[in-house]
Amino acid sequence: MEHSKKSVTLLFVDDEENILNSLKRLFRPKGYTVFTATGGAEGLEWLEREAVDLVISDMRMPGMDGAAFLKQVARRWPETIRILLTGYADLTSTISAINEGHITSYVSKPWEDSDLSLTVEQALERRNLEKEKERLEALTKAQNEELLKLNSVLEQQVTERTEEVREALLLLEEAHSALKQQYASSLKDYAKLLDELDREKKINAGLRQSVHEAGRK
Repeated sequence: MEHSKKSVTLLFVDDEENILNSLKRLFRPKGYTVFTATGGAEGLEWLEREAVDLVISDMRMPGMDGAAFLKQVARRWPETIRILLTGYADLTSTISAINEGHITSYVSKPWEDSDLSLTVEQALERRNLEKEKERLEALTKAQNEELLKLNSVLEQQVTERTEEVREALLLLEEAHSALKQQYASSLKDYAKLLDELDREKKINAGLRQSVHEAGRK
């Protein structure tokens, strides 16, 4: 993922003006917005006023050294990338700053312009990738929560629909049972009617026989 250099702000902190001028000459032509400070206190003032993406600080400065300055940056602006310019004599302090998480990386003095440019590019790219990863994780989390809500709604709808079907089946069973009882009752009534008709038929036959015999006398 490429980042727009015009939207990237760099802060250089060093008590030597010639170092600051070298850094400005290296990075301003690349399209970065560049601020400079001659000490840690001034660097903190810049950070309070401006949104800074990356800080490069010298290790040895009067009053507040680079490790102490970047420690405050890490505490107050943890998303700002922190790079330390250090000499061989400061290696122990540099390792300590790395272990304590105060600096993202370090560059040895004197530096090669190409190496320093690459270090800055890679640090910014790594931060952009981390931000993109966080964005995608947040998006995935939001989508998962939405899916859980949707699944809950669907389950509720299925439960409600299942209950409706169950109630409909119960009504059908009750209606079927009522029809069976009605059918059985109708059969009984029909059988009774047949019996009565049979009796009437026998009575009529007897009457006809009696009338016939009476006529013969």
